[in-house]
Amino acid sequence: DAVAVPGLAVANTLQAAAAHLRRTRRARVHKWLIRNLFVWFPLLCILAYSSYWVTLTSRSLYPSSPVARPAEPRAQKEKFSLKSFEHARSKAKASKAVSRRGADGTATDSSSGGEDLGGDDQSSESTPIDPSTATMSGPTFVISTNMGDIAVRLREDAAPRHAAYMKGLIEAGKYNGCVFYRAEKGFVLQGGLQDASGAKRSAGASNPPLEVKLPNKRGTVTMARWEDPNSGAGEFFINLGDSPHLDRTSDSGWGLGFTVFGEVVSGLEVADKLSLLPTVVKGGLKMLTEPVVMNKVAMQ
Repeated sequence: DAVAVPGLAVANTLQAAAAHLRRTRRARVHKWLIRNLFVWFPLLCILAYSSYWVTLTSRSLYPSSPVARPAEPRAQKEKFSLKSFEHARSKAKASKAVSRRGADGTATDSSSGGEDLGGDDQSSESTPIDPSTATMSGPTFVISTNMGDIAVRLREDAAPRHAAYMKGLIEAGKYNGCVFYRAEKGFVLQGGLQDASGAKRSAGASNPPLEVKLPNKRGTVTMARWEDPNSGAGEFFINLGDSPHLDRTSDSGWGLGFTVFGEVVSGLEVADKLSLLPTVVKGGLKMLTEPVVMNKVAMQ
């Protein structure tokens, strides 16, 4: 009996210690839950809401800005390029086959004349033009910025309606004081009818229909648009690299391609320099932290 009493005391001590340990663990778990549920969870909610608010605010700075699509996966681009080639070849054959003689005995081609010049077409003729054989003459306009001038020749031979549309906007002074607001090195420098605050300017004219005839190569100037092929209304971008995914790749939506209406004849290095300025990602696009003002845009 004398030996049993100390053994019982040790057992009681061990049980008490185990109970204390369990209570301590429960207390720690409760403390952890309280700290995370009532401290960290509200903080995470606040951060999530702040991020959402910043996203909405950044998008509201550039309302309804059509964009140039980012590049697609390589395999898809190769598939689309083949389809685009086949489409162009079939178009060229169809154009020659439909060529016929008019009543006065002069040759009349289906790709010119008799075509509805309104803005309701799905798209205009999209037979590609070989840049090496196309006329290099045409009206030129100059974009003046604090970092240099960019001169652009309008390609009336490839996109006559877009050339006339842009010439009208420039002569009306619509672009004076507007900005370049998007810059992606090696891809695009984009600007249009909006000032540094994001306030939009009305073009005051009907949108030109799609005219996809020239490839989107480095140095070309292209009309930005939404998925609607005829939604280009004055936002444009300078291609800083070859972008075949912006050419015609299918028969609907984005795949119809983007209209190249001009080409940089001098000052492309200025565009490259502008593309290196600081940017911030907004809505998946790299936007200039300080948009570059087009002090004056005028025809030469």
